[in-house]
Amino acid sequence: MAYSQDFRSRAVEYIEEGHTRLEASQVFSINKKTVRKWLDLKAETGSLKPRPHRGGAKPRVTAETLKLYLENHPDDILEDIAKAFEMSIPGAFYGFPFKTGRFSSTKNARLCRKPSRNKGCEINF
Repeated sequence: MAYSQDFRSRAVEYIEEGHTRLEASQVFSINKKTVRKWLDLKAETGSLKPRPHRGGAKPRVTAETLKLYLENHPDDILEDIAKAFEMSIPGAFYGFPFKTGRFSSTKNARLCRKPSRNKGCEINF
């Protein structure tokens, strides 16, 4: 969570009035590193506006790509799928939509149109 610019500016002004970073961190109940980063940000950019969030890593395999692969290779097990996408087995399991319940990691799963709790209907589209 980003602090407001007003809060940031009050903390930085407090330091510019002659107080130490430690005192500012105690008065404003923030970490010393946070105060230092704000001072560095102001020195670099001249502003205390938060830097834009860069986002996370892009998924290596999309749900559509996996769906297409499973339609063309219905008998593949997780090990085969991981090799096809050049991933480790744990990486494939946690990186793919298996954990969301949209796909099953079992070999003989049947296709379903609606999500179901039925054990015989494990791959949902």
